[in-house]
Amino acid sequence: MPIPAAAYFALEGGFFDIPYLFPVLKTIPFLFLFYVLKVYFGGARNTSERDMHSKVVMITVRHRNRLPCSHSKLTLV
Repeated sequence: MPIPAAAYFALEGGFFDIPYLFPVLKTIPFLFLFYVLKVYFGGARNTSERDMHSKVVMITVRHRNRLPCSHSKLTLV
């Protein structure tokens, strides 16, 4: 089945019978460009592994000279 189909496409010019072939072929370079940009601007990857066996880590940030939002229940010290 694949060999007769490949022979038909190669010899009979069947590529023009594939629906939406040209819009897909036009879209592929843009998708590749978006992928390359995503990888390039994705930032550094953390390759070190840390074993955090049953440990809880809390990270807090203290802002100075900033007022809390009116809907916030937290107060800044």
